[in-house]
Amino acid sequence: MKLREIAERLGCRLEGDGNVEITGVAGMEKAGPGELTFLANPKYAHKVKDSLAGAILATEPVAGMASLVTPQPYVDFARALELFYQPPRPNPGIHPSAVLAATARICQDASIGPFVSVVAGV
Repeated sequence: MKLREIAERLGCRLEGDGNVEITGVAGMEKAGPGELTFLANPKYAHKVKDSLAGAILATEPVAGMASLVTPQPYVDFARALELFYQPPRPNPGIHPSAVLAATARICQDASIGPFVSVVAGV
């Protein structure tokens, strides 16, 4: 996702290259070139120079790094997580302990877990 799109979705001011491709989020010390990080506490500002992050959420633009400027970097970082997190999807299938009524209509890609009862007409 392009940084400019993330800026729009989070309502942050973009400073720098909006065409930076962001593929995920990570803490400042672990972030790589395609990741967004954040600086919420000024006491960690000295770590920015060593970060490999492709962009940063901060209260002020960071020199030499594409920045999303926001009054609440920590909150917007949590919101950015939602843009990239994909909840696990269970594999399709019916667990052997599930009980299905004979008239239940089940989609082929449904996932029915253990001890689930599917009643008539569903």
